[in-house]
Amino acid sequence: EGAGTFPAKILISGSGPNDRDAKIFGHKVFLVLADYLTRNGIAVLRTDDRGTHQSTGDYASADIIDLSSDVEALFQYLTTHSKINANKIGVLGHSHGASIAPVAAVNKDKIAFAVLMAGSAECLADNIIEQTEIIYKQAGVSDTGIALNTKFLNAVYDIVEHNSSIDAAKEQFELFRSEFELELASASESDLKTLELTPPLSAGIINDFMAPAMKKDLFFQPADYLTKMNCPTLVINGNKDVQVPVRHLELTKNLITSNGNKAVTAKEFENKNHLFQTS
Repeated sequence: EGAGTFPAKILISGSGPNDRDAKIFGHKVFLVLADYLTRNGIAVLRTDDRGTHQSTGDYASADIIDLSSDVEALFQYLTTHSKINANKIGVLGHSHGASIAPVAAVNKDKIAFAVLMAGSAECLADNIIEQTEIIYKQAGVSDTGIALNTKFLNAVYDIVEHNSSIDAAKEQFELFRSEFELELASASESDLKTLELTPPLSAGIINDFMAPAMKKDLFFQPADYLTKMNCPTLVINGNKDVQVPVRHLELTKNLITSNGNKAVTAKEFENKNHLFQTS
């Protein structure tokens, strides 16, 4: 409310595609944030991701760098808005969005501040392995089953990373699969069902991960941009987060401050999950 000009924040959603509310399991993450921020005098710009609802384009073919260019376009738009203070426009990224936000902040040095919510300091491939180990342990999978799943994922990522064609990757996967399925005999039927590793294993996972945007995002290193961030930054994580464990809070802060940026605040929220709900 009022004539302005106002500081503004661009909201960047996590793994998608998401609508402007960032609705996940019935919880409208960005609607809640936008309501709070606007009530406190901060204008908010949130959009449907590429190819979602009223946005055109194709989300599946867009990698982190592509999506950061969308954020830069939103920033450019806000600088022309009569009610917005062009010197006080920041970005807020949640989850996967917390990997996109630093890219935009580095590429657009006029971005005034950044907020990173539940963001990972490591590449997606490593993050997926870590979160599956935590989630499957909570689901009651044995240590043997978890170790087999981790071995499977590591092998798949190695195949994807070192092959340029799907055919070559699938051929290598078949060689791995024939030996690995023998090892699966050491796990219980219950574990294999939960892990979705019941033989015969499908090469479909290779198709998914070999998609150009997905492959690029799997091995994208957040550190390459976190270490170049110069704007004031708030880093927050919940200590009940099983998708991006709270240890990433300090890792992220250390990467940003390593370049001499002292305007970094890190805060751990008690009993909050990945969506910052009480858990």
